[in-house]
Amino acid sequence: MGYVNDFTKIPLDQFKNKLKKRVLIPSQMILKEGIDSIFLIFEQMNIQNIGQLFDLLKQKDKFKELSQNDPLSENYLTVLFRHIKGKQPKPRKLEDFTWVDDEVIGKLQNEGLKNTKQLYDFVLKQTNITDVIHKIGLHKDEFNKLLKQTDLTRIQWVSPTFAHVLYEAGYDTVKKVQAANRDDLYHKIIKLNKEKELYKGKIGLNDMQICIEAAQDIEQEITYQF
Repeated sequence: MGYVNDFTKIPLDQFKNKLKKRVLIPSQMILKEGIDSIFLIFEQMNIQNIGQLFDLLKQKDKFKELSQNDPLSENYLTVLFRHIKGKQPKPRKLEDFTWVDDEVIGKLQNEGLKNTKQLYDFVLKQTNITDVIHKIGLHKDEFNKLLKQTDLTRIQWVSPTFAHVLYEAGYDTVKKVQAANRDDLYHKIIKLNKEKELYKGKIGLNDMQICIEAAQDIEQEITYQF
């Protein structure tokens, strides 16, 4: 898979069924309205995966033409496009992980690894990451902390700060977030933030459910044994 999802491997029907069950933010609730009729239109166009759907929605002329099909609308297609696009995590600068040892960040930058995508995809290609860590001269525990939080930023809406929060709360891998209980995750994070003041703003139970479901959209490919 790599840092970014391969949309061509997500069947349209699978995407639709997940969307039906998913907890969505208020501005995206429109996506559940008339979903079967809408996705039938996509199927009749021989769209088989969300990669094909995303490519179609990126084309302004096709987008306009598609919006003329009842019950579709420009608003629905715009929200759908943004929802799919949001599943492709943006690379984050390693220097934004300010709680990680500067020496680790600096040594990785010297190797040309300046953002989360570069670091994640680099590690995936290694047959023996322990040797690589030793060769670069990294502190193993600090590198592991950064790599795990890099992995967590692959989850939709998870910023470096929230990856740090998840890590400190004990949800330090994608698998742990996937298997989390919404209420437990919520209360642990609230308690942690009261103690350490890691972030500003508020989170709710629905935010935690959205995070868990978003984690279930990706695979944990790295085995942390170092």
